[in-house]
Amino acid sequence: MTEPIQASAWELDIAKSLFDEAYYLRVNEDVRKAGVDAFSHFMSHGAQEGRKPNDAMDLRPYAAANPSSTADCSNPFLRYLRKDILSEAKFPAFNEEIEAALHSSAPSTHRKADGDNEIPNDLIEAEQLSQLLAFHLRSGIGKCVVALSHTHYLSETGGVENVVATESSAFLREGWGYIHVSPLRRTSYLVDRPDGEASLLVLAINGKRVGTISDVVLAAGLREASRHSGGSPCLVIHHLLGFDVQCILILAAVCGGAAPIIWIHDFYTLCVDPFLLRNDVEFCRAPDPSSNACMVCSKGTVRELHAKSMRRLFKTLRPHVLTPSRSTMDVWLERGNLSHRKTSIVPLAHLALGEAPRSAVSRRPLRVAYLGSTAAVKGWPVFQRLAAFLGGDARYAFYRLGHGQSGDGGVTEVPVRVTPDDPGAMVRAVADNEIDLVVNWSKCFETFSFVTYEALASGAFVIARQGSGNIRSVIANAGSNRGMTLRTETELFALFLSGKALSLQSGSRTRGQVVRTDATASFLIGHHARA
Repeated sequence: MTEPIQASAWELDIAKSLFDEAYYLRVNEDVRKAGVDAFSHFMSHGAQEGRKPNDAMDLRPYAAANPSSTADCSNPFLRYLRKDILSEAKFPAFNEEIEAALHSSAPSTHRKADGDNEIPNDLIEAEQLSQLLAFHLRSGIGKCVVALSHTHYLSETGGVENVVATESSAFLREGWGYIHVSPLRRTSYLVDRPDGEASLLVLAINGKRVGTISDVVLAAGLREASRHSGGSPCLVIHHLLGFDVQCILILAAVCGGAAPIIWIHDFYTLCVDPFLLRNDVEFCRAPDPSSNACMVCSKGTVRELHAKSMRRLFKTLRPHVLTPSRSTMDVWLERGNLSHRKTSIVPLAHLALGEAPRSAVSRRPLRVAYLGSTAAVKGWPVFQRLAAFLGGDARYAFYRLGHGQSGDGGVTEVPVRVTPDDPGAMVRAVADNEIDLVVNWSKCFETFSFVTYEALASGAFVIARQGSGNIRSVIANAGSNRGMTLRTETELFALFLSGKALSLQSGSRTRGQVVRTDATASFLIGHHARA
């Protein structure tokens, strides 16, 4: 008597994708005459009897070369699927990626960047700063923001950079001044600096880079401006990477216009790894720094020093903490244990749908795309493996839309760069290239994910990993006809190999826009008006 088939739903999906029912009934007259389900017969009897699932696949040589043991399934077709199609050996790049992460070299350490002792040639001194502030801040220092982030938003592109740029424009429209500083040379985690030293910062005022400046000179200039005008600027911290504790406290001391604001755009306030990926492999949810779960990670030895500095900073500032999503706030409150006076959830954008769906397309391969940076943490290696695995499958065509070139010949590259001047570039590109599905397999817990919003606004169907933070919430709110989440990479591959992905194509989904909010601007301007 044949044993019952023990197979998961995704294994059966893949098996069905390789099974040719018409062929099986044509060559197996007994099955045809019996009137039984062809696929069920093959899985429970036919495979063991040496019958072929399709005209091209003969399992008998495989069964002879790979006999089952008592621990194996007796069905040679299932053994073939598990060991030869879906085994980890099929994805060596993935295994190498994990091995490299787990056996990475020494933990991160605080190192001086190259050229730390060099004096920049555009260093601003006190007198020049006084002139710059008088010229740019016509409404006075009391209607001014001092914003901090880890990069110079006018020359670098990214999610936080675009948020800062949008916010800056909003403040300027309302007649406010906007002073932005970023570290000239970044370190990997928040530390104290040696006594007698100053931090060098890149300074921008009202959307223009004006030079580099020491935090001590900047703080003195802001204090003098406040003394003359009778008001104080407001401190907004978008990211702390690259700053030291003293720098933050020096600037906070002269910014008393409102409670300091700290944005949680990622989890750098909880760990030196802003993505909370244990050994760069899986989301750890920020365990206690002294726990074994933390110490097995390559960042574990430096995290406690980082966490100590964060606790000191938050205790001194007692900031108003802003996050772009509920899921991010939940993790931060659960794991952070950092002093604060208030929390608020301020979404960075919302979907405005309702535009007519795009015209129906003629029969062609399903267009599957990856959007944005080719960073491993954003899921690019998974998409590469998917494209390589299905490279010869005429049902699919793979695209990558984003800035720069990936160098992967298996995907069609479409250059796209989202900027403050062209925030709709990605939505437009996805629609213009008639992308049907977007795979957003981010490894990390996304705090917002503009890419997900852009994909949905374009009318594409979005497939994402269940543990990817706010992505799951965005897809759930959009509805089951616009996206889905899967638990594992194997389920993702099975969806395409089985052909079920083809049913997700639709020309009836309405399109729209990603409407960006003004981030801190409307928040602070309203507070100032009520004060």
